[in-house]
Amino acid sequence: MKETFTGRIRTAALRLGRHGSGFTVNHICDLSMIQTYADKRKVRQVMGDLVKAGEFERMGEGIYRLLQKPSGKSARKTADKPQIQEVMWRVLRARRTVTLADMEELAGAAPTYATEWLQMLARRKIVRHLKNGSWQMIKDPGPSMPLNDEKAERLRKLRAKKKEALDAMDRAFMAIAEARMAMAEIEE
Repeated sequence: MKETFTGRIRTAALRLGRHGSGFTVNHICDLSMIQTYADKRKVRQVMGDLVKAGEFERMGEGIYRLLQKPSGKSARKTADKPQIQEVMWRVLRARRTVTLADMEELAGAAPTYATEWLQMLARRKIVRHLKNGSWQMIKDPGPSMPLNDEKAERLRKLRAKKKEALDAMDRAFMAIAEARMAMAEIEE
């Protein structure tokens, strides 16, 4: 299976920083055969993301060091906050009739997201849309929130297509790099 762009950067960093030594973006690009300015800019962005995730550390101006990869979730602060859907479900069960403004204010949901979620519940005959713009619960299936399986399946397909596209782009970048290397050999 083809390695992702971020995976290529991690692999190069592992090879360069085995003994705690520092490395630069140029070292990573050379080892990963990344040559274009656009790709080098992307490397800088990914390395910044890896610094935020706690995998790399900035040792100085443009010099990075590999850290121990954090176990479990990302090193960022991830409080045990409930998902917006769970909060909307609690609000709906408590109030029985809600408006989009209620969902926006009490659950922190965007109106479009709340509408999409309520429409999914309406298709399952759990809520109904009233003429005044509010939504009323007509059947309470209990405390466990109904999952939006349709959206999850749509997102899975979208992620698969995105992965295919990124893999194709990586293959194209590698082919271009190989062609450039061949052209450089011919010129010599």
